[in-house]
Amino acid sequence: MRHPTRRVILGSAAGLPALSGLSRLAFSQAGSSAGTPRRGGTLRLSVDQAASVIHPLRTRVNPEHMVAELCYSNLTTLTTDMKPLPDLAESWSSNADFTEWTFKLRKGVRFSDGSACTATDVVATYKAILDPKTASPARAIVSVIKEAVAVDDETALFRLHAPFVDLPATVAYNATRIIPAAIAQGDLSRLSRESIGTGPFKLVSYEPDRLIVVARNEHYFVPEQPYLDRIEIRVYPDSSAETSALLSGDNDLMVITAQSEFPRLKGVRGVDAMQVPSGQFLNVNMACDQKPFSDPRMRKALSLCVDREALVGFVALDAGKPGQDVPVNSIYQFYKPEPPKKQDIAEAKRLLTAAGYPDGIDLTLVASDNPFGSLSETSLSLTICGVVVNTSAAWTLPLVSADSVIGPDVSSGSKDLNVRP
Repeated sequence: MRHPTRRVILGSAAGLPALSGLSRLAFSQAGSSAGTPRRGGTLRLSVDQAASVIHPLRTRVNPEHMVAELCYSNLTTLTTDMKPLPDLAESWSSNADFTEWTFKLRKGVRFSDGSACTATDVVATYKAILDPKTASPARAIVSVIKEAVAVDDETALFRLHAPFVDLPATVAYNATRIIPAAIAQGDLSRLSRESIGTGPFKLVSYEPDRLIVVARNEHYFVPEQPYLDRIEIRVYPDSSAETSALLSGDNDLMVITAQSEFPRLKGVRGVDAMQVPSGQFLNVNMACDQKPFSDPRMRKALSLCVDREALVGFVALDAGKPGQDVPVNSIYQFYKPEPPKKQDIAEAKRLLTAAGYPDGIDLTLVASDNPFGSLSETSLSLTICGVVVNTSAAWTLPLVSADSVIGPDVSSGSKDLNVRP
């Protein structure tokens, strides 16, 4: 059994931009220190949490997204600067007001079971995603789609509720992998235990807490690819054990590492450490439909309490950038710079008083205890403001990378941080 000759570590949050290139690294580049592909071998990579869900329309965390990406395809994929590239779709175009988008599909594409992949499968996939019963996290992302129509076998038409210029990038979202129409319209649960996709690999075995194995899909639409025979995805809940496995040569690729560990690994001979930009952001979620967060003055006050520059140092170890209360950073195509948000304790206290809390308020911040330092720093800022924060560790946050956004989202956001009464 041959293994890649480089040991690689990606020092990023492994958000959408990082993951969108991972399978291409795996089947196009790994295996040759000179950069020339060499056919065959097994890539052994590690992840830091279980891939509990492999259903391509329901994946939610990074290892799950990665497994789905290896076994399935989207209409498009993304470059590291968030530009759409062809995947199943060779080209796309819109009408004049961006309310209709037409995607032209590759000819002759087949699923891993040998059946043809056509526009009918694309339409059935999106109907399943938009069906609330499917419980796909992509439903909200593609909710702008009003109707999907198969014009012919190689043409899919999307009619939208409103003009939307960014649909070609949106259909690259993690949980919009194309599946067979027969499954989308039938037993969706099949894909919770097997894979039938058009990606470069197909599922061989699945032990979510220990080991997931995929092998070359002989029906993959890119000629002569993938180069690898197999990929073994090994789960390491303990970060030190995962690092040791890479350094000892037991594994070839470490998908993500803590920023605090990155400098040490970067200096190790034989380890190719790469730090890539990401769209990852860390935010504070608030239940805006109930008190006290239903009052925008309360949310604004909390925003004014935060020292964003300090958080970049404490949470991202200077590998991120301050967030400006929006979950969009400079990696995105339509990014618009916002004026820096400055800490203003006096104004925060005034807003708290106006919201009915002149003596401050006690809140519970449910957050991660990793990266270290994030809880204490946020608590210190808010306590000065008059808000007493009781911290409670709940789950581990995705780690911050080189171009991540740090700062509270004063409207709503993902499940990274949650502030609740």
